[in-house]
Amino acid sequence: MADRRVSKTVRDDHGNITALASPGAPWSPRRIANVIADIDSGEHTYYVYWAGVGRSDLGVAGESSARSLNTTRDTAHSQALDAL
Repeated sequence: MADRRVSKTVRDDHGNITALASPGAPWSPRRIANVIADIDSGEHTYYVYWAGVGRSDLGVAGESSARSLNTTRDTAHSQALDAL
C-alpha cells in the first residue's frame, strides 16, 4: 500500500475534477474512478497537506454511480480538492 500525497487536480472544460496529481510521482495523474477504487480496496491512501493546518485524508462518499471524494478532516477543509 502506498500513501499518496495529492498536490494538484486535473479538470475538464467544465471545471469538474477528472484526476488527481502529484507532479513527478510515478502514479500521477490518476483518474478519479481509479482513485476511488484504490481507496475502496485499501490498495492506496490519498491525502492533501496544508501548511500550518496538516493532513486531510481523502475518503469516498456516496452510493454506486454517485461516488465522490471528500476529505476526512473537519468541515473547514471539506472542499480541499476544489482549492487545489
